[in-house]
Amino acid sequence: MGSGNEVHSVGEFSLDAKWIIDPKQLFVGPKIGEGAHAKVYEGKYKNQNIAVKIINKGETPEEISRREARFGREVAMLSKVQHKNLVRFIGACKEPVMVIVTELLLGGTLRKYLLSKYL
Repeated sequence: MGSGNEVHSVGEFSLDAKWIIDPKQLFVGPKIGEGAHAKVYEGKYKNQNIAVKIINKGETPEEISRREARFGREVAMLSKVQHKNLVRFIGACKEPVMVIVTELLLGGTLRKYLLSKYL
């Protein structure tokens, strides 16, 4: 990866080299959730338990473009925001698929927690 001071272009923004995930070191395990445009899996990256969000690229050129732009915005935001009450961003890669890697928080979904706490 070089000196760590490199900047890589990812979509319409630049990403510091320290946030680039090497997909060869990424192990994707069982699915733990899914939404309209992505699935989230448990996994491992460099012997660390992580959550892997794999974004569906879409089928039409317009859909692909919209999802790549959304991916770019999400990665840009996650790489800049760090707080003890937010999931820790580990990195991302765009090829061979769009992937966002964060720390893995055990204990179920936020929805499940909120329902058990407030209903």
